[in-house]
Amino acid sequence: MAGMAFAIVFLDGLNPGWYINFFRFVLLLSAVVPISLRVNLDMAKVYYSYLIYTDKDMANTIPRNSTIPEELGRIQFLLTDKTGTLT
Repeated sequence: MAGMAFAIVFLDGLNPGWYINFFRFVLLLSAVVPISLRVNLDMAKVYYSYLIYTDKDMANTIPRNSTIPEELGRIQFLLTDKTGTLT
């Protein structure tokens, strides 16, 4: 985002007070970051699912949706004894 803002200011010309325009464009471009972050996370999920599908150690494994990598680390059961020791 900062790189894009600097590129816009540079293309406009480094006039006196260019830093004000830089912060102005940073504020204008800040709405773009959450959308691109969400797209990046979804693409990472698809890539991890592809890696699971092509892994030779997990033969015949077919991920049917992209939430498989999130579910691999989820805790399903939490057991304790009287002293509070987690197992």
